Amino acid sequence: MKTRLLLSASFALATIALADPALAACSADGARALPVGKLEQVPAGSAPRFAVDLAAGEGLQIELAPVAAAGSDDGDEHDSKAPATGLSACDATGRIVAPLPSEVFASGGSLARADDGTLTLRLSAPKAGRYVIATDAADVAREILLRPRAVSAQPRPATPLEIGGSDFVKISKGAPRVWSFAGKAGQWVKITATSESDTVLHLAAPVAGGGYEVIADNDDSDGLNPKIQRKLPATGTYYVQLESLSDETNDATVVVQPTQAPPPPPPPAALRAGAPVQGKLASSDDTRLYTLPVVAGRSYRLELNAPYDAVLEVGQPDPLEPEDGKDGAGFAASRTVDDNTSGTEKMNITARTSGQLLVRVRAFSVGDDGGDYTLIVKEAGN
Repeated sequence: MKTRLLLSASFALATIALADPALAACSADGARALPVGKLEQVPAGSAPRFAVDLAAGEGLQIELAPVAAAGSDDGDEHDSKAPATGLSACDATGRIVAPLPSEVFASGGSLARADDGTLTLRLSAPKAGRYVIATDAADVAREILLRPRAVSAQPRPATPLEIGGSDFVKISKGAPRVWSFAGKAGQWVKITATSESDTVLHLAAPVAGGGYEVIADNDDSDGLNPKIQRKLPATGTYYVQLESLSDETNDATVVVQPTQAPPPPPPPAALRAGAPVQGKLASSDDTRLYTLPVVAGRSYRLELNAPYDAVLEVGQPDPLEPEDGKDGAGFAASRTVDDNTSGTEKMNITARTSGQLLVRVRAFSVGDDGGDYTLIVKEAGN
């Protein structure tokens, strides 16, 4: 999955997922008041709640940072021990107002974590009243600080979309759009986006415990237009994010539709020692698979000749189902050769046991019209 960084004053922040679902039981009872601008200590192992009164539209930046170990010169020694903490904000009724479940994606969220483990939550109060800030426990001491900040309105909630439906929106850099749809475990869906902008699609799925994780990303499947096609792993609400990489604001259409599982790949063609085969890859995404019978103790030399950057691999069948809608070749590589950007790739192998090996041909780049190749297997001494 791609990782996008959000730049904040002096460090880069990587957006993280919604805090632990246990924080949803957020109540003002027992929360102690925390004035804006006051630094409060959070002992190791504690999960305190704090209360703050905000006016409607008032912005707040909440920082929860691990305390550097005594005697350390900088934060480098502490980075590897940064706790995986959670941070959320609720209104007086206990309703989570930040971060929203739909903010699981790597851009556009209100909750972010720095490399040293510091969490930053940005909140714009939907209405005047008391708000509760909840943390989870960590094995290191921390500090919490509330800063007044001009924060834009709360992130736009996810737009509901049924499978089989579409939406037409304006898309711009820095303002991702998010949709939600209900899916069932085992159901196949295809999600596409079309726009004049260079866009990226992300799909998040529900996981055990009530959280979310991003399970698929795609960029440029069809020109600049992304596509995600895959089987849904669980029953529940899914989130789709479309972000733009272009500076201009453009129209975009997002479609979520049911689809069928990709057909199984064709059976591998047979290779025979001493008999060259001719093949052609349609694109750099294309592959060709062959079976090669081998005898224990015998050595073989494989030669792949192509006028482009081709790759030669040997391996065994892969029993795992492919992800992200890929057709999959049922192939798990055990040895790969890619020594040249064009010409002949050579591999010498000795069979440990008798049976069949799989041989795969692929490429990092081929011509616009595809690429021809020749593959030959020779037994040692021939």
